[in-house]
Amino acid sequence: MAASILIKGGISMEKKYILTDEKIKFQGKTLYRIQAVKTFQYGDKKIRKGSLGGFVESYDNLSQDGNCWIFDDAKVLDQALVRSHAAVCDNACIYDHAEICGWGTVGDFAVVYDNAKVCGHACVGSHANLHGNAVVCEYGWLDGSACVYGNAKISGYAYIHGHGSVYDDAIVTGDARVYGNARIFEHAVVSGSIGLFGATILRGYSRVASVEDF
Repeated sequence: MAASILIKGGISMEKKYILTDEKIKFQGKTLYRIQAVKTFQYGDKKIRKGSLGGFVESYDNLSQDGNCWIFDDAKVLDQALVRSHAAVCDNACIYDHAEICGWGTVGDFAVVYDNAKVCGHACVGSHANLHGNAVVCEYGWLDGSACVYGNAKISGYAYIHGHGSVYDDAIVTGDARVYGNARIFEHAVVSGSIGLFGATILRGYSRVASVEDF
């Protein structure tokens, strides 16, 4: 069917989805709801041909390859890209040059923008905010009102939640937990099975780790 063929670099490939006539205005842009034009599997969910998804500004926002998908009323716009096996769902919003890839998931009311990246099996949810050049990878997890930005990196099984914030060139990894109003910034590193909470502030070139990580 002609409508399901995409010409890319002179090569014909089958489309996974099309843009429908349903559109909304968001941040001054026109976004279109997507619709699957073939049946494929996403985890334990089957995306059936004809199923409606979330909203994109253009075909450049969601790859036709892999089983990545945008669910519910989630929005992806500007030069942001969802690819590989990633998912954006609920009312999440991805924009600017942000990228969601691997098996990364962004949901609830989370926002990812600038050049931020969610990859591996990382998850960003609730009202979390990820921006700048920040990266959440491996099994990193942001939720609550967590805010990660600058050149910060969240990896391992690290969990940032509550009003915790990580920014500048800080790194949180291992099984570390940052919550409450804790702030990790500048070049600080948190690793291992450590929990930082309350009004804790870690800055400069400080390092906090469990004994086995020294």
